[in-house]
Amino acid sequence: MNANLYSLFERHFPDGAEQPFLAIPNGPVIHYDDLAAMSAQVAGALVAAGCRPGDRVAAQVDKHWHVVALYLGCLRAGLVYLPLNTGYQRGELAHFFGDAQPRVIVCNPDHLGVIAALERHATVLTLDELFDRARGCSAQFATVTSQPDDLAALLYTSGTTGRSKGAMLTHRNLASNALALVDAWGFTRGDVLLHALPIFHVHGLFVATHCALLSGSRMLWLPKFDAHEVVSLLPRATVMMGVPTFYTRLLAEPALSRDSCASIRVFISGSAPLLAETFEATSGPLAERLLACLEAAQAAGGDKRGQQSAALLVVEKDAGYAQLSDVVVDLRVDDHKRPLEELRRIYRLHDALFGKTPKDEWLDVDDALRTELTDRLARIGYTGPLEQAYPDWAGTENYELRVEGVERVDPVVLEALRRMS
Repeated sequence: MNANLYSLFERHFPDGAEQPFLAIPNGPVIHYDDLAAMSAQVAGALVAAGCRPGDRVAAQVDKHWHVVALYLGCLRAGLVYLPLNTGYQRGELAHFFGDAQPRVIVCNPDHLGVIAALERHATVLTLDELFDRARGCSAQFATVTSQPDDLAALLYTSGTTGRSKGAMLTHRNLASNALALVDAWGFTRGDVLLHALPIFHVHGLFVATHCALLSGSRMLWLPKFDAHEVVSLLPRATVMMGVPTFYTRLLAEPALSRDSCASIRVFISGSAPLLAETFEATSGPLAERLLACLEAAQAAGGDKRGQQSAALLVVEKDAGYAQLSDVVVDLRVDDHKRPLEELRRIYRLHDALFGKTPKDEWLDVDDALRTELTDRLARIGYTGPLEQAYPDWAGTENYELRVEGVERVDPVVLEALRRMS
């Protein structure tokens, strides 16, 4: 089987290739068949420019859907795609070009002279010039057969610990990552990804775009992040990806509300940690807050496709059961008429068994409560001294992590005992 990443994408295109892939607000809609034809033409143009499998193609261009076709065209021709931040200057570009030795460089018109002077051995074109050439090429191109460990892309590190180094990404690397993310985030063909990220780095180009391509879903394509415009488009999307500053700015946007987020099933933040101040401005266990958000979204109208499944996953270092794992909560409901109600029900069970009540909310066991505990335990068959009967019952019911002697009791455990007796 061809390990070329484009071949994997193509196998996941919708059955009707005329289905929309990318919509530009107040602009055109690009369909999957448009993308396939244009990437074939770009591949042909790059080959005509002298590129051969394994050659590098560098791109320092503004965000445009044509850049996605350029990237896919590189994959189809067996070339190695090198995206570059549009903010890089002469010194940085000289290092990248000298190290990567690209055969073709695609750039913005205002950088054409500088880049042509820096790299005299490469063919230097603007994006418009490349696509003018591409329009004269066939819309059919036989995708090059690649091996799993053939290079697909080359990305340079930030250089915080020294000179930037080229990270070599193979077709297998990118395919494995994309397949894992599509599965983890539950992407389906019904999803609409709101894409406001730049596409010269991993998050915007690989993480976001690959998820859409591998699920045969759609994207709302913005040239840059604008908080007001993003809020206005949220009702048309089901997934949003961003960096922490996106979300900080969204939270400050007056138009943001539960109603505007009602159709979003998952917000994804990457590239850096979310700001501590943003997190600390909210309260309650993370799992409870996430579940409340899901319930609010459903109450506001929910997913227009209806209800079927719901899931909750919270991970924290060594915070799992008895500190034996990192998984705090991992619950999933499938094929259920009211999945959120069922998720809430099993979350209550999970929280009762594995949650933690703050110690200052525990109850002191005075004489009256001691007598109640002893009597209730005896009714359900746990007789003898309270110091033995209480932990024995708690262990049987999986409440052992909520028991520390009998001088004080967790109110959650007390209520469970009252219900049982």
